[in-house]
Amino acid sequence: EQLTNAQLLMRYGYALEGNPNDEVPLTLNFTAALVGSAPTMDLVSEFRLRILQAAGLCTPDGVGVFGVRAGILPYRLLVALRITLLGASQLDQAAGVLNGTMVSLENELAVLQLLTNLLRSTIEAAPTAAGYPYEADMALLSRPGGSAPWARAAAITRVQEHDILTGAIRLAAARWASFLESTVSHP
Repeated sequence: EQLTNAQLLMRYGYALEGNPNDEVPLTLNFTAALVGSAPTMDLVSEFRLRILQAAGLCTPDGVGVFGVRAGILPYRLLVALRITLLGASQLDQAAGVLNGTMVSLENELAVLQLLTNLLRSTIEAAPTAAGYPYEADMALLSRPGGSAPWARAAAITRVQEHDILTGAIRLAAARWASFLESTVSHP
């Protein structure tokens, strides 16, 4: 069984540094996102939600959970965000999006910006045990011994989750820069 550090910590009380199975769950409420501040969902947003549901990207009540792993942008989340940001005139491209096709440069840049914002807000909302910020966790891990094994395991888990999310932000920024560079060199 391949377990994340959070699962290892909860089940067995330890975590592995550099765990290749580690991922950070990212939960999105597409119903709330698509409705926004409006009292009801418009037809275009309702159609987007139905596409997400039919593709298995969210539950019938509009909640999607996506795993963010080290070194790669979460493909299923990118697809879901592309569909969420489809304009009314682009809805006919939904099947292509589900098969991995980009809609447009503008849509992709908006997707990367939204992804970056979601990752940043996840980092900011991350729980810290006993008020330990990232720097305190790093300091705890740099000390040989001297801390309880469970505290060390919790710090490993929090640090790796933080590193996965910040790595995904860097990957999104690199993709953003690559798209912009290609438009400048090929107008």
